[in-house]
Amino acid sequence: AARLAGRCLPRAWVPASLRASAGGCAVALTNVRGPPVALTICGRPVKRVVPFLPPPPGVAVGAALSTVGGQATLCFNCADGTHDAYALVGAAVAHWERLRAAAGE
Repeated sequence: AARLAGRCLPRAWVPASLRASAGGCAVALTNVRGPPVALTICGRPVKRVVPFLPPPPGVAVGAALSTVGGQATLCFNCADGTHDAYALVGAAVAHWERLRAAAGE
């Protein structure tokens, strides 16, 4: 949506149009699916891939999940003024651990 708005609308209209398009959303989510094998750059191993999703205008939280080489990383980015971001992340980690336990890990 942001790319389309940036190409089609006058620059001054883009932030307001993105806020309006959020339509009361609290969280923006994405996944970055990588290969099932470890990555290298110039022969050196990539130790970690960290996804990044800044919250769009009008949205409190951006959450991104990446998977590479059998490893998953979950990243949260909260807008200023987000109510108790630490509680949100704590609840997400607790739920993640319940999922891992249910999967037998």
